[in-house]
Amino acid sequence: MPFWFEKEDARRFRRLDISIKAVVRPQESLKETPIFAYGIDYFPSSVQKRIKKSKKALRHWVSHIQDQQDILEPFFSDFERYIDFFGDWTHKLAHGQSPRMNRNDWLAFHGYAKGVQRIQSINQSAPKTFQYFDALNHKMILHFQHLSGCFESSNATSFKAPPPLPSNFVIDQKAKRFEPDTFQNVPLAQALYHLNALMAHYFNAYQNLVDDMTLSRTPQNWPKLELNLSECGAAIFVPKRFSADKRYKILFYFDSFNRALEMPSVLVRSIYDQNRNLECNAFDFVFPNSHYQRLIQLEIDRYEITQSKKVYR
Repeated sequence: MPFWFEKEDARRFRRLDISIKAVVRPQESLKETPIFAYGIDYFPSSVQKRIKKSKKALRHWVSHIQDQQDILEPFFSDFERYIDFFGDWTHKLAHGQSPRMNRNDWLAFHGYAKGVQRIQSINQSAPKTFQYFDALNHKMILHFQHLSGCFESSNATSFKAPPPLPSNFVIDQKAKRFEPDTFQNVPLAQALYHLNALMAHYFNAYQNLVDDMTLSRTPQNWPKLELNLSECGAAIFVPKRFSADKRYKILFYFDSFNRALEMPSVLVRSIYDQNRNLECNAFDFVFPNSHYQRLIQLEIDRYEITQSKKVYR
């Protein structure tokens, strides 16, 4: 039997693709973990596909570097290994684990947090190339430091993160110069571009985790999510996957009503949405408040009217 969000016209409630401010939270955190966590998967199929694509492109272009390939290739391998390590501990943090529980893990973490050291060998011989690697290193080190701060400040009952990371880094501006349509025949430029893109997949996943765990109490500041919404449930498209063995609460904020609604929910399905390259997490509302259902329907009506006016302008 199709789920409600797959029934198209054969459905009881009207549904609508809409972008609204919303938050999805498990009703309970994980039990008996050293760090407060919800167990959300921030590296689901959609993110793994992006990572795999970037790694393939990175390795392709590294293999085509002609000048000093024997020197530069180990740099790229190191960065890939370091960022994989960062991703592993991001995943573990999301599940309440900490390297501080094991001395060897904590020492290894601090070793990686120093960044890729061997790039210093080209500081004098190839200063311009060094600048790019150094900018990548700087971005990675700051993320390691931020992750370390989460481990050091959080405990089993609360999650605390350091002040927010910068929204833009020097390497992000530099990498824009190397976009494929402008430097498509320069292997080193393309390798640096795809390495930065690879790092971004991991750092975006980490930022999603931090955002979820340090959510603003002001609904007006909640993030806008892409939803397929009806009175009976919502399919939410995000680069993360929720577990089926938990109860959830979905909080919506409608600007038109200036009101937040909390809907107890159960996850009925999580699938990879190929068209959006995101995870589709579909929830049914559990014993929904009829007044809240009515407000959702009014919001759907309002949105449809607004969109129809745009068409006829």
